[in-house]
Amino acid sequence: MAIIELKNIVKTFPSEKVGEGVHAVRDVSVSIEEGDIFGIIGYSGAGKSTLVRCINLLEKPTSGEVIVEGKNITGYSEVELRAVRRRMGMIFQHFNLLNSANVFENVAAPLKNQGKLSGKEIKERVEEMLRLTGLEDKERAYPSQLSGGQKQRVAIARALVGRPKILLCDEATSALDPNTTTQIIELLRSLQEKLKLTVVMITHQMEVVKSICNKVAVMEEGKIVEEGSLVEVFSEPKSSITKEFREKTLYRKEAIALAEKNKRNLYELTFIGEKANDPAIMDLVRNYPVEVSILFGNIEILSGVPFGTLTIDMKGEGKEILDAVAYLKSREIKVEEIGGQELEGQKSAEQKLAGQKPEELHLLKEERHDSGQSPDNALKPEEENKERREDKIWNG
Repeated sequence: MAIIELKNIVKTFPSEKVGEGVHAVRDVSVSIEEGDIFGIIGYSGAGKSTLVRCINLLEKPTSGEVIVEGKNITGYSEVELRAVRRRMGMIFQHFNLLNSANVFENVAAPLKNQGKLSGKEIKERVEEMLRLTGLEDKERAYPSQLSGGQKQRVAIARALVGRPKILLCDEATSALDPNTTTQIIELLRSLQEKLKLTVVMITHQMEVVKSICNKVAVMEEGKIVEEGSLVEVFSEPKSSITKEFREKTLYRKEAIALAEKNKRNLYELTFIGEKANDPAIMDLVRNYPVEVSILFGNIEILSGVPFGTLTIDMKGEGKEILDAVAYLKSREIKVEEIGGQELEGQKSAEQKLAGQKPEELHLLKEERHDSGQSPDNALKPEEENKERREDKIWNG
């Protein structure tokens, strides 16, 4: 069930310089399910922060509908919105703490403003959140005495002390160093599980999305250009900006530069789920007369699913390489050529191989054995490979 629905959201800011105004969000529709950790990623100026502020109506949309827990809140008065906002917590890039108040007082502030709980109840709630965020020994400290990570922990405790169902995070890790970012991500994941939260993460950092989100939307120039599960979007990016975000984490640019410089035939292999344990490369070099070198490799867990990539350099005759590529695809491994020379007979061979089944590819392998083309003989001796190793970047 969708806990948040945005329907055709448009947000335009008036501008004296631009007659039509500045279009921050352009006709965005998105549905966020209860329990999701939903990432919205994009570069600065993409409209993602404006969009998340439309969810709790800190920014009123120019047009469109905001539906939270089945209720259209777009036309709510400020009094009505206060009750809705109590069901939502929000944390920001720069923490927004009260410098004159200590940690306990900062976390207690939302409860005191509501005026519905006794002093004892407030104390119990605050102490519970300080314990969950690892701040038990900091309740009398002031913001000036805290590190950036500790300040964000205070902000998280304050956002959750009212026991909301939704947590909105606007660039919550952008002001933190990588190590502290990892700690805050782990904390948010733990709290999401313990408190059964729905989390919306606004960020420009792909690593943040990969480490915590189960779904993601990509924004560019006020529009959502791609949306889906984390594995779907990351493994099969469709928009140019999504491909750009992905390349930053997979060394694609370095691999392509290497291919162009040394005229290599480079391929990126993607292994998802159980395929991450598939010994496909070992089987490939045993059964096909090609030489394979691994340039880059990585495996990680995306939303609980193993996701592996290999960038390989494949050497051999043109048709043999095409046969090898078709064999990998027959094992349900995604293969993408990311650089190199056009192989002789590539078009005709691809057309021929496109319709072949795995068992037909196996027959091709047997034909090579019958004709005396032993895969073992096709592998070059170690002495010949030695001269080529010097320019391989994985040695660096």
